[in-house]
Amino acid sequence: MPNLKLSLIIPCYNCEKTLAEAVNSCYTQGFQNDEFEVLMVDDGSTDSTPALIKQLALEHKNIRYFFHEKNQGGGATRNTAVAKSLSEVIFCLDSDDLLPAGSLSKMYQYLKEKKCDGVSIHRSIKFGGNNIKNIDHIDVSPYPDKKIPFKSLIRPEEEFCPLDVTFMYTKNAFQKIGGYPTKHGFDTQGFSWRFLCAGLVAYTCPDAEYLHRIHFTRSYYLREYDAGRVNYNWRDILLEHYYVFNPKALHFITAFDCSNFTRNIMDELRNLGDIFVVNLKDVLEKPHPPININLPEKIYIRRNSLQGYVLRVKQYRNVSSLFRKIAKKLRLSPTTKKFLHRITKPATFYFLRNTSKPLSNYYGLERGEAIDRFFIENFLKENKQYIRGACLELLNNKYTNVYGGEEVTKSDILDIEDSNQKATIIDDLRQLKTITDNAYDCIILTQVFQFIDDLAAAISECHRVLKKGGTILATLPCLSRIDCVAGLEGDYWRFTLAGAKYLFQKKFLPENLSIKAHGNVRSGLFFYAGLAQEDISLKALKKDDSDFPTIISVRAIK
Repeated sequence: MPNLKLSLIIPCYNCEKTLAEAVNSCYTQGFQNDEFEVLMVDDGSTDSTPALIKQLALEHKNIRYFFHEKNQGGGATRNTAVAKSLSEVIFCLDSDDLLPAGSLSKMYQYLKEKKCDGVSIHRSIKFGGNNIKNIDHIDVSPYPDKKIPFKSLIRPEEEFCPLDVTFMYTKNAFQKIGGYPTKHGFDTQGFSWRFLCAGLVAYTCPDAEYLHRIHFTRSYYLREYDAGRVNYNWRDILLEHYYVFNPKALHFITAFDCSNFTRNIMDELRNLGDIFVVNLKDVLEKPHPPININLPEKIYIRRNSLQGYVLRVKQYRNVSSLFRKIAKKLRLSPTTKKFLHRITKPATFYFLRNTSKPLSNYYGLERGEAIDRFFIENFLKENKQYIRGACLELLNNKYTNVYGGEEVTKSDILDIEDSNQKATIIDDLRQLKTITDNAYDCIILTQVFQFIDDLAAAISECHRVLKKGGTILATLPCLSRIDCVAGLEGDYWRFTLAGAKYLFQKKFLPENLSIKAHGNVRSGLFFYAGLAQEDISLKALKKDDSDFPTIISVRAIK
């Protein structure tokens, strides 16, 4: 395969509910189909995952798959996939996660530019369950466009280590370090230690993002924690690389009581301060035989529900880190988490800082409600009398249900991707082949048109499927960050009043159009900075200035 640039591997185990969505995201990465391959290895699944893998392979010619008869663990599954790969560059996607559009092409170009052994992501966006916009939190690498230092492995001051998540690397690097560890459950963490302890070089690719699904099934970390294996897993990783630690740290590691899960070996090791040998660079360049020491027999003590809430007494760098730790341990509600986020990172402090970075990379959703949704929902509320009869909405029917209620007799959900289990119609808005003329009384399209390349075709199709007297209720962005999911390759347009009128007057009479601007300087500044509705006064949100709009609303009647 002369054009092959990337092997994208997906380890699979009982992932029937999320695998198709993960695979679909592989085809939005800016590569032609002959430039990459997708390798799936099933690790002895007991659900319908094997059948789903075969079905996906029938739909895509560049998918190959393999099976483990018995469950061997994540490390062995990843090793099998890499061994079968045909490209010299590897990326591993977890079967319950997603790739924002264009992420891998960005990372691939950066890998070639830096001529390094690996590149990792800048931001890991943690979203809950099936809702990609339900942002729990975002982990941000402290090393954007920089070489990832060795010290990142111990997460100084509890910062995010970009190599502890999946990252892009060369097959030569994989072979040099012997692949992923297979004797414990922390294969990705063990791989990152092997990577840097072998003297390999990795960078953080600026603005590369990864969508990490949480609160859907119990994570492997929680499963290991519940089983009492966390400290043992970390000790195995640390002792594999014993030669990087000074005598004080090595003694601490070997003497640590790993059966006491109310303590964490990594936290306490970090608190020791200076733990590495003086000439670390020289040590990393030499081969080292495995350590030969006698350790106590492993005793796994499972935690119970009460012990699971024990908070370890620790030293915190600031109030913000303390609140985040409490929120994580106590499993606070999303509303409470957002409140803590706002008081630990207040809006006022943002504007006093000399920074070019937003306070939130995802519309302020981890702080509260997105500012543009205030204008969108007010617009729909003011026009709810048009949401009646047969209605069509994209991705879900949330607004149809909220504002239409009993006036709605039929509610359809349109999506171009068949992975959306809520969708009742799978079709392309630019050419609605499955929808007849005059089918709907109302079409709701909130923040949709910026992702459509052929706007004229989409508006024409919406006009065709509307009944006489039917209404389109649409909102269009004037000012917004590039969408986190669609990315640089899929977010096409921003709009003005004049532009919206020009587009819709091609199919709708001027007297049947109501096009308005919403927002002002303050709401625009706050929205662009990643702040939330809760950060701005209601009075400021209600004032509209057509010279400085945040969104445009369109009501078009056929």
